[in-house]
Amino acid sequence: MCINTHSYAQSAAALEHAGDHSMQQKDPYAAISFYTQSNTFNTSASLSYKIAEAYNMLHDYPNALFWYNSATTNAGNDHSLLINAILKSAELLKCLGRFKEAEQLLLMQKEFAKTDSIRLNKILHGIKYAEQLNSDSISIQVNHTGEIINSPYSEVAPTALGDSVIYFSSMRFFTKSKTENKKLTSKILVSKIENNTFATPEIVSSMINSPKFNNANPSISPDHKLMIFNRCLEDDENNLICTLWESKYKDKQWQSAVILPDNINLPKYTSTQPCITTNGNEGYLLFYSSDCPNGYGKHDIWLVKRNPEGAYSTPLNAGALINSTDEEVTPFYDAMTDTLYFSSDREDGLGGFDLLATSYKNKIPQKTVHPGPPINSGYNDLYYTANYAAPRSRYLVSNRPPAKQLNEGTCCYDIFNLKDIPIVKKDSVVQISTISIISLPLDQIPLDSISHLPVDIIMDKLSTLLPLRLYFDNDFPDPRTRKSITSSIFDGLTSAYLQKLPEYQNAHKKDTLEQQNLKTFFNDSVAVNFLKLGNFTAVIYELLQSGHRLQLKLQGCASPLADNAYNLTLSERRISSLKNYWQHWNTGKLKEYIQSEMFVFYDNPAGEQLATNKVSDRLDNKAASVYSVSAALERRIEVTEISLQKP
Repeated sequence: MCINTHSYAQSAAALEHAGDHSMQQKDPYAAISFYTQSNTFNTSASLSYKIAEAYNMLHDYPNALFWYNSATTNAGNDHSLLINAILKSAELLKCLGRFKEAEQLLLMQKEFAKTDSIRLNKILHGIKYAEQLNSDSISIQVNHTGEIINSPYSEVAPTALGDSVIYFSSMRFFTKSKTENKKLTSKILVSKIENNTFATPEIVSSMINSPKFNNANPSISPDHKLMIFNRCLEDDENNLICTLWESKYKDKQWQSAVILPDNINLPKYTSTQPCITTNGNEGYLLFYSSDCPNGYGKHDIWLVKRNPEGAYSTPLNAGALINSTDEEVTPFYDAMTDTLYFSSDREDGLGGFDLLATSYKNKIPQKTVHPGPPINSGYNDLYYTANYAAPRSRYLVSNRPPAKQLNEGTCCYDIFNLKDIPIVKKDSVVQISTISIISLPLDQIPLDSISHLPVDIIMDKLSTLLPLRLYFDNDFPDPRTRKSITSSIFDGLTSAYLQKLPEYQNAHKKDTLEQQNLKTFFNDSVAVNFLKLGNFTAVIYELLQSGHRLQLKLQGCASPLADNAYNLTLSERRISSLKNYWQHWNTGKLKEYIQSEMFVFYDNPAGEQLATNKVSDRLDNKAASVYSVSAALERRIEVTEISLQKP
């Protein structure tokens, strides 16, 4: 029997050629089908490498790793293919968190990689850095939002209005054209949230979703008046070209969308993934990602102002502290923390796109920070966003497991939410200087700049912090004196007080419950409320800068250990130490407002009048009168009221 090997060779070559064409069309599913059929006729290292590349495009790391290893094994004298397969394998091992294996693979092959030592050393450095990031994970859970929101296709760009509504875009739809093969297309959806449960999403009206386009990436301003979103079309080379559009919310519905100006939507370039935020009296500020000219490389983050009349300024590149020669995408500006978040696939990370953050005070970016895992993973982590409700809801888009899969692999993106894990210190009090901003709940996140928010939102935020209770060590400041004022500053008093937890616990050696209660009090009341004071003060500063006049009501309290007259002056000293804190805050930035009486105080030194009669006042029982939680709770100042006069 004769076998026509020539026909087999023709079939194998034709199938491989079809796979190459599918990769050019950005269709890795079809490419894998053609390549694997070709592989049954003619196994080769180059074909294994192509299969690996197709799986890698789908972010199916285990299958991609298998085929890169196959290419390595069969590379023979093809030195270039061997090195590329080894380096790609090491990168995937890093993405999977298998850092030691990745490092060993490179070190074993180092002698074969002399022609590409620069690239090899970069990957080695990246593995070391990723391993370091992985060892410093923060106390946050990343939770899948479930199947009501997510489908086997991609869901991206969540934007939540308060805690009751979430908008996002999904690729779960198909075109119905009779002249073309069915293609996946994107639409913008909205889902109501009730009792932390998502309702079945509904398609937003045709004012937003045009049947001619892929409609995606909704961003809604904090005042809920504007939506900026994308409409995208494929060009002749199957590249998606996106433009930015605007819709106003009026009469309880979104109005017909209009395209943004040509200097934002440059012909043949993409402007995408908008984030619209309020910008005080100047109107709005729009961040977006674009591959337009005069950037630092690929897609950069850009920003543009929109005045209250609707006119857009000339776009500005966000600069070298944010952009790189790699991809920078999915910007989100958090007006409550004055932080710009974005994602990048630059080398120093865990793999794929990693979320990065930078303080953006006064529109000047600071050093970029990598939050590490679990916010970031070896997969693509994008579209961080947060709402402005209390407590805040925070979302992230990722293709990490358990993102729903289409066929095989982790091709597609799902929406996740972020929840804080309570920080428990076993043997020490919380250290103020080491609390991570990104792991704190809403009322503990420093609010460096909120001037872009409406005043009513600012005041709502302040109301969540009142009454603000600040605690003192026994008889501090200035023990055993009758002075009504002090030179002591509240932050220094707090720092010293926090160090005395062991002394307080030592007074209750046989009472483990009281020891635990004291630890909770020092952590959850003394330390955390001091952090809240910093947040509160940052808000005050923004209001003063915008011309508002503020008055605070301050109430000072004491435990009943001394006589009432003494406790009244002690209360005055405690109020005085807080005023000193504001005089010296942030190198004296509030001092001029205090001196000009734009920032004034109404003092109410209450002494022991408000102390409960259950608190001991016996000097011979200091465990109860000094070192108990009940006594410690009475030694405080309260910021009870704030009144505001508009400029």
